[in-house]
Amino acid sequence: MSSSAVERSIDHLNNLNFLRFFAAGMVWYGHSFAIKQVPEPLFLGSVPIGAVGVWIFFAISGYLVYQSWVRDPRALAFLSRRSLRIFPGLIVCILLSIFVLGPSLTRLSMREYFDHPFTWNYLKNIALHINYVLPGVFENNPIPHAVNGSIWSLTIEFMLYLLMLMVLILAGLLARFSRKTQDDQNNGSTRWWMLSCFAICTAGTAFWAWPYPDMVIFYVTDLRQIAICGSYFFAGAVLASWKLSRWLSLSNVTLAFALLIMLSIDAKALQIGTWVAIPVIALGFGLVSHPLGRFFAKHDYSYGIYIYAFPVQQTVVALYPELSMLSYLAVTAAIILLLAALSWHLVEQPMLRFKPKPALS
Repeated sequence: MSSSAVERSIDHLNNLNFLRFFAAGMVWYGHSFAIKQVPEPLFLGSVPIGAVGVWIFFAISGYLVYQSWVRDPRALAFLSRRSLRIFPGLIVCILLSIFVLGPSLTRLSMREYFDHPFTWNYLKNIALHINYVLPGVFENNPIPHAVNGSIWSLTIEFMLYLLMLMVLILAGLLARFSRKTQDDQNNGSTRWWMLSCFAICTAGTAFWAWPYPDMVIFYVTDLRQIAICGSYFFAGAVLASWKLSRWLSLSNVTLAFALLIMLSIDAKALQIGTWVAIPVIALGFGLVSHPLGRFFAKHDYSYGIYIYAFPVQQTVVALYPELSMLSYLAVTAAIILLLAALSWHLVEQPMLRFKPKPALS
């Protein structure tokens, strides 16, 4: 696929932004029940609804990030685009948490709060070194101390970016030694590498991440999530690299739903089925151009919803613990949407203007 063709395909994936908005809403909705100490709704009776939202994010990300590399296979440009999408919004969220939310809600004096090492450790979140605690904040919440329980996945996301980048660079080097053309390097050999990564992640999930309950920590991150989330991320990359979008028809999306329903009799079988079905369903819907997605094509509030939802939810439950679930959902949704809109218009969208332009072919 030529660079212009890939760019046109991405420009018209309007429903993908809507789908990310919907997935962020699933995470917010699922966390609402956990924070209020109410049993979380389960997808087909087995999988937490919030987890499904995270998996949808990873499937879409794998698809689009692979296409971004094909459009412009330069490592520094690749990392610059990924960083501009993650870090500006995250930096503002972390600073607001430290200097606005924390001082407003901590039980400590301002001197004690700003002298406490946990306050400054929270800055490490900017480098994706995840810390959840601000001193004296949310100590009596049903989920105590956790200021932002969602941002763990950003570390996994960036690790998967780096893993994909290393694999694509290696694929390109090997293709050069075999004297393949640039187009072959970008579209031919890489598809087998993406399929191999998907196979490794799914095998790692089935035979390592699931059977062994002990976390494997690196950079304060459970590496088992690389395999689990990587299964969906590389499934999306496989759909992109093998150009399978033409097979994502309504009938095939319906078959994917039917597969999940049949597998729902067993929780593990259902999760295995989601490795293929979730990406197929998500991208089958997302790749269709529809008026529903036009607004979201211009205004992507999904990331803001994702990074601000948990602190807002914790704040509301700390200040108004007796709110009914319906009122709680309404109040948190309104605040989160406002913050997400401000994040997009004032931080994220302006910073995306600094994305490097594709190299001339």
